[in-house]
Order: sequence, then structure tokens, then C-alpha cells
Amino acid sequence: MKNKNSVHKICFVLPKTYSVIDPKIVEKVGGAERQVYLLGLELATLENVEVHYLVADFGQPKTVFIKGLTFHRSFSFQDSKVVIASKLFKTIKHIDASHYILRAADIGVLIAMTMIKLLRGRHEIIYMLAHDYEADFAKLATVVGKVNSLAMNFAYRIADKITAQSEQQKNTFESNRNIAVSKIINNIFTANASHHNLTDFEPKNIVLWVARAEKWKNAHLFFDLAKQFPDKQFVMVCSKSKNADYWKQLHLAAQQIDNLTFNGFTPYSEVVELYKKARIFVLTSDAEGFANTMLEAISYRTAVLSWKVDPDLIFSERNVGICAGENWEYFTSSFSTLMSSDAEYKKITENALEYICKHHNPSVIVKDFLELIESK
Repeated sequence: MKNKNSVHKICFVLPKTYSVIDPKIVEKVGGAERQVYLLGLELATLENVEVHYLVADFGQPKTVFIKGLTFHRSFSFQDSKVVIASKLFKTIKHIDASHYILRAADIGVLIAMTMIKLLRGRHEIIYMLAHDYEADFAKLATVVGKVNSLAMNFAYRIADKITAQSEQQKNTFESNRNIAVSKIINNIFTANASHHNLTDFEPKNIVLWVARAEKWKNAHLFFDLAKQFPDKQFVMVCSKSKNADYWKQLHLAAQQIDNLTFNGFTPYSEVVELYKKARIFVLTSDAEGFANTMLEAISYRTAVLSWKVDPDLIFSERNVGICAGENWEYFTSSFSTLMSSDAEYKKITENALEYICKHHNPSVIVKDFLELIESK
């Protein structure tokens, strides 16, 4: 039994997180939800931490207890805006956490932060940066829209503490926003695959792309790569975004490429099976934070080939993957090398796994997180 007088009562406010634990819910879940769930599991093992989640209503019981975590049902996405606001405030007040943690560039974050500030007592608000574009109003607007980007201008200043996913992200955010980042908290890696031998996943012969249908994720580059290497097997997992027409365009374009398999929404357990079969994970985004899909791919000994993203220069300087720097010739030649050279593939995947085991280890992340919430 935890001592209520000395416990840190943490509440993650990410409404879709319940989808992570209930596979029956067909709801798009991103890396943010999966990350806060994994972090919560680790924190819940500590004597002085109590972990709660404020989640949306998917038809589950009002309160769900699982693996040391407590999920509190709040509003439904089908509710009116007034009802959503009312239920959100009631749930925030009911949970009465010492630390509320939010992670999504959305007007809902600003609304939730404002509600938390209205509560009596000391409730610390921590905002976790997710995307590199959060450092810039105009760039963020291209991803989440102008209204949400404008709302985040205020949210960043309301937050008591802000975390970043990389040194690069921290420096850019502080420089552009003139707002201090309290701490770098790396995305967490759980050792789901590090104990496996490469032979456990053979044959690893597919080329994989996993992301939402967002224009800034540059899915067309994956199509172009597939066309240039017709003898290789390409698999795309592309869930829908708010831009349904763009998803349809991608779906139609993919059907014209014989060596490419297009999948829409895919349960996480099935995505894991694809990671196990993939020799290369292709990341074509203009920007990310530290992409959770990249971390997952590395954990299943899949080599990462990035078009542009290189967080803290880990690809170009640490040889844990390859970043093409938007150079198509280097992109395709690197692809050929990773597919044909077992030695190069093995060197990169072993370096990558060693890197995430060291820098994204749960014990390291939990230590950093505790320092964050206990700091003044």
C-alpha cells in the first residue's frame, strides 16, 4: 500500500490512451498515447508514485484498474462541446492529481490547462513536446491548423514545466519561443525484442512504412522507392487522418504499384509482426520528434532509413541508421546497401539497439521523470 501523504499523484490527460489497452476499440492511436502508457507502467511500480489517466468514453466502466494504472472515463467524442467541457472539468477535479501531464498540440490542451489552473490547491502542469514543429507557429499550423497552433502559444506559457524529446528539439524550441524547457525526457523503450537473436525474426525481407496519411509525412517518396526497386516487397501501414481525401489518393496510388501492399488501420499486434519481418523501416517525414515508430522498428532489429529526420544527429554521427539529408541518390544507394549487405545491415541494427537500450532504457527515463516532478 502506498503512503498517500508522500505519493506523487500523476495524471496523464490524453483521451485516446484507453485504446492502447483495449484492442476492440478501433481508434487511431499515435506514439504519444503508447509512450505515456509505457511510461505509466514503469512509474506505477514505484512506491511514491500513483498513475492515473483521463481518457475518453469508449463504453468502458467509469473507472478501470489495470497493471497498477487507473483509467478515469470522461467525455465521449460524440458529445457536444459544452458537454465535453463540463465532463472534462468534473473528471479533472475528481482525479485531483498533484501533476497533470499533457502531450498534444491541440486547443483541448489549452482548455484542460485552464481548467486545472481553476482548481484550488497546487496542481503542477507538465507539457511534453511531441513534434519538432512545435518550436514554430507557422510550421505547427501546417500540421494542426492555425487555431490549434494559436492555442498552443498560450498553452506553452501556462505550463509549469515543459519537456523535450531531444537536445535538438529543446534548443530550437527555446530559441524560437523564448520559453525554457525544463528537461529532456527521451521516449521510453521496453526490452520487448532486445533478448531475441536475429534468427528469431528471419526472413526479414520486407520494406516497411508506418504512419498517418499526412502530407508532411511524404508517402509519395515511399511509392517512388517501390517503383525504383520492383523486385523488393514494400508494405505500407497508413491510417486515416482528418484529411480523408488525401488518404483515398494514397490508397489509389498504391494500387498502381505491383510490389506494394497498402494497409489502412492495422491493430498494433499486427504491426509488430510486420516489424519482425521488415529489413528496412523507411521514415519519409519532413519532421518528427523522436518517432515512436522508429524506436519500435529498432527494437525489432529493423534498419532505419530516413529521408530527412535525424534527431540529435544519431544517424549521421552514431551510425544507428541512415539519414539521406533529402538527397535522392544517397537515399536509394543506402537502400540498396542495406538490402544487399548483411554486414552493413547487422552493424547498423546492432548499433541502434545498443543506443536505445542505453539512452531510452526505462530505468533512465523513470529517473529523469522523477527528477522533473520533484524539481522546484
